[in-house]
Amino acid sequence: MITKWLGFSKKAVGSDAATVAEQLDSLGYAHLPGVITSEECDAICESFDEYVRQNQEEADKFVMSTSRHSRLTNLHLVSDPARAAIAKPRVMEALDAFFQDRAFVATSLFFEQSSEQAIHRDTPFFHTKPRNVFAGVWFALEDVHPDAGPLQYYPTGHKLVIDPIKVESSDELGAAFSEYTGRIASAVEREGIKREIAIIKKGDCFIWHPELPHGGTPIRRPGMTRKSMVFHCAPEKETMYGIEEFFGVVPFAPK
Repeated sequence: MITKWLGFSKKAVGSDAATVAEQLDSLGYAHLPGVITSEECDAICESFDEYVRQNQEEADKFVMSTSRHSRLTNLHLVSDPARAAIAKPRVMEALDAFFQDRAFVATSLFFEQSSEQAIHRDTPFFHTKPRNVFAGVWFALEDVHPDAGPLQYYPTGHKLVIDPIKVESSDELGAAFSEYTGRIASAVEREGIKREIAIIKKGDCFIWHPELPHGGTPIRRPGMTRKSMVFHCAPEKETMYGIEEFFGVVPFAPK
């Protein structure tokens, strides 16, 4: 079903893509079930395992106490199955509709287990001008178990206004980020926004707004995996800035 035309390319947007774009605006996230098959999920995991085997000496430097590897950046550059996942029309059309422009993949991360990362926003690391033309696109590569450190998020939390923080040197970035995430947590609590947990199925896709407060919950059963892959996407004509620009250490400049 065609609901509207996008002026940037005269491309028709289906009702599914328009709905996802509306949910990203209103809720800060969208859940798309069954975007990739179980076999496609397994193929992505196998490409990670193959990459580790081919680069064993380097990979061994990033083995954690759980015996799992830390996150791997940009697996999609060497993995056909990973590229095929993010290229699904259902996903890319939704991003095109949200951005009102054609989307591209900036970076990706592959996870063997939960990041257990505290509540944060992606904006400091994936910042655009104009703001918020970015999306995180997360694929569950296995069924998410409640004890495996599932994704946590705060619907509508992307609408919270957080006071800007400016610092003068790179040495201050760690403290600035900690203060910024603290302000996010305080704002969520002050506004009474309820946390939700993404117990989703293998092959599901979860897309979030750059300012959606989210993170990884603790792993409650040691050794459990939560294999997943997240892609960081923006309009192809936009420049992606990082933490130094966001906190004012260096000026925004063309790249």
